[in-house]
Parts: sequence; structure tokens; C-alpha cells
Amino acid sequence: MYAAIDIGTNSVRLLLYDEKTGEKRKFLSTTRIGEGLVSSGVLSVPGMERTHRAIMDYYSYALEQGAQLPIYCYATSAVRQAANGPEFMNMLRGKQGLIAEIISGEAEAEYGFLGAIGHGSGVVMDIGGGSTEFIAGQDGKILRSGSALLGCVSSLERCVQEDPPTGGEIDTLRAYIRERAVPLCRQVLEDRSPSAITGIGGTATQLAMILTGAEFYTPELINGMRISRDQLEELMQRLISMDLKTRKALPGMDCNRADVIVSGGLITLEMLLAAGCKTLAVCDDDGLDGYLLCRVAESG
Repeated sequence: MYAAIDIGTNSVRLLLYDEKTGEKRKFLSTTRIGEGLVSSGVLSVPGMERTHRAIMDYYSYALEQGAQLPIYCYATSAVRQAANGPEFMNMLRGKQGLIAEIISGEAEAEYGFLGAIGHGSGVVMDIGGGSTEFIAGQDGKILRSGSALLGCVSSLERCVQEDPPTGGEIDTLRAYIRERAVPLCRQVLEDRSPSAITGIGGTATQLAMILTGAEFYTPELINGMRISRDQLEELMQRLISMDLKTRKALPGMDCNRADVIVSGGLITLEMLLAAGCKTLAVCDDDGLDGYLLCRVAESG
């Protein structure tokens, strides 16, 4: 069994993969290592402590479940941007049998495409806490990709203070998103409009969960689910009008994502608009899957 840990801006995730059976199991802890990064430029001590604790817990659990060493660990946008990101990663590298690295936005995009599309063709969007990756590929080969500093945590911190958000804050947030979404889509799509965009990561799966209203997260339920742009527009109008407490109580809502689903959902919507695309196809497999598959292949 192999294991990999993803250190995202909003959460830490563990993937266990049994190559003999093909079984995969994922676990998530919301630690928000990127909290306050927009204003301070550094990772906060509480954020680092929460994240370090989650990583060590996952490391121990993976070994208990029979994962072989090394256990792979990678960090994305928040640690990439933070002045003290390398310092945090050095804390992890002291753990025997844990390989820890910071990956680039380009690598993050490639892993996301591999995890979601594999040897197929399509356009993939990965909205994280601190950045958004956008990738177009054909027959398993990436044609064009891009990464923008546009995340559900960072954009919310930058643009929204009130609960529920005011109309002015939402206008500011959408303008901020649009300013980054339009050039990202042009860079990757070159003015072509895909029939659907495959959405990976917590924002896409959370939107699907809200629409299903399911009590427990079930990958089989949401994998391949298609959300129209009109459905998304209607859902976002509802979510924006609610305060945080009401959002947390929604069926299917992960209460730890109830705040950032406003910004994440609007990033999704503005990306669809910028791409001239009317459909979001939700996929549970993502960059964590792609990353571990690459590491397994390298190990032989």
C-alpha cells in the first residue's frame, strides 16, 4: 500500500492506495494553513501547528494501515507563497520516511489532469484555497495549462468581511475573480469553448453535495455529476443570501467549507462564463491521485 499527503491552503488530505486491488481511500482535515496569508505574507503559527499535527496523525495512521515507506507529502499554493513556507517544510523533512516537497503551480496542474482525465481528453479546473489551476489536454497529453493566484480562501479574505456578504462585497469579489479568470481561460483555451469543464477539488465536490443534499460524502454519488451553469447561478444566489449559520445547516454542506463555498462557487461560475462553457462535470479523483500515481510509477 502507498500513501500520499496533500497540504492545501484550506485542508490536509491523505490518500491510501492499494496497488494490488486498486482500492483508494481518502481522508480530509480542515486546517487552513493559508489563514491570514493575504494580509501577513506568512503562515501563522496556529495554522502551521494545526497542519503539522494533522500531517503527523495521517503519517501514523498510514503506517498503521500498512502503507510502505516512504510516505509522500507535497504542499501547494499557501506554502509556495509564504515567506516562511520553506521553514515549515523543513519541520516535516525531519520525520523519518516522510518525503516532503513544495510543488509548482504547473506541476499541480499536471497532477490534477492526470488524476481526473488520465489518458483521456478534456479541460480540467482545480480551485484550491490559494490558487486555481486550469488545464486542457488530449489523449493523456497536456496541451496548455495555467495557474492563477485565485483561491477560495484568499479571495474571500481579500473581498468579504460581512456575514452575510453585502451586495457591494459580492460585486467586488466577482470583479476580482473575473480579472483573473478571463486571462487564465484565454491562456489555456485560446478562445475555444469546451462543451464541459471537469471540476476537481473541494469546491466542485461541495457544490455537488449541496445539490444532492446527501448526509454523507459519497464519491460514487457525485463522480460524473453534471451541473449546468444556470443551476450554479441559482445555487450561488441562494448561498450568497444566507448567513454562515444557515449555510452550515444546509443538507450536504461540510460546515468547515460553509464560508469559502461562497468564493469557491463564484470562482467556478466566473470560470465557466469566461470559458463560454455551460456545464461543470464533477470528478472526485484529482491532483492527489495523480501525484501518487506518478510516485508509484517512479518507484517501479
